Amino acid sequence: MIVFITGTSRGLGLHLKQALARQGHTVLGCSRTPAAGSGDLALDVTDAEACTSALQGLRSQHGRLDAVINNAGHHLVGAALETTPAELRSQMELNFFGSVNVMRAAASLMVAQGSGRIVNLSSIGGVLATPFAGAYNASKFALEGYAAALRGECAPFGVHVCNLIPAFIHTGTHEQSLVGTRGEHPLFSPHRHSVMAHMQAGGASGLPMDAVAHAVARLLVARRPRFHHSVDGLATRLMLLRTVMPARLFEALVTRATAPGWGRAAARLAQADPA
Repeated sequence: MIVFITGTSRGLGLHLKQALARQGHTVLGCSRTPAAGSGDLALDVTDAEACTSALQGLRSQHGRLDAVINNAGHHLVGAALETTPAELRSQMELNFFGSVNVMRAAASLMVAQGSGRIVNLSSIGGVLATPFAGAYNASKFALEGYAAALRGECAPFGVHVCNLIPAFIHTGTHEQSLVGTRGEHPLFSPHRHSVMAHMQAGGASGLPMDAVAHAVARLLVARRPRFHHSVDGLATRLMLLRTVMPARLFEALVTRATAPGWGRAAARLAQADPA
């Protein structure tokens, strides 16, 4: 298969590129600043015209485009009230609009050829909102909606759109993907550092990249791939819990698991004497 992957300069994107190539696929990658000798395209996925041009060029060069894997992105960490408008826009620009630009360019070519796979590296943060990740959640929730609609539109033409929704992945470059907001808020900012440390620890003990590569490889050959693939099953279990647990209890569980200590800290701050 002719496979195109975004964000292959390091971490999961590079691992996917190497793993799929070992399986015999022709794999083409891209990043904003490709490493010398990598063979990757220099491409900023937030540039819609550049994405269209790049994918048309690959199709012309190889005769077809069988699969696209949207991997490029980053995770902004910060409470909603300390995240600046510019940071929110930047998060949406890369995680959502960058993925949309690639999806639109790929889907146009795939519909014309009558087949293709689009796999988005979404996140458990796309189906479950958590404290101190509002901007990231917004970008991934938007991706979920757009991809689901695109799937319904393109499926009759043999084009399958799928979203992987893993939790933490041990990429070895997790700290580079986590970006703390530059905005400040006296109530929230002090705890942001604790949340960041918790996320970094989660990445260090997260899913092995081979598990994600195996899931992607299966999606590329599945006859009728499902839309959601949680890789480790955690997202599926949490979505089920959300339907059966009382809402307040579930929200408390999520906060305790994703922002440890915030519930108690917030209660103390709320009860503190304003003077």
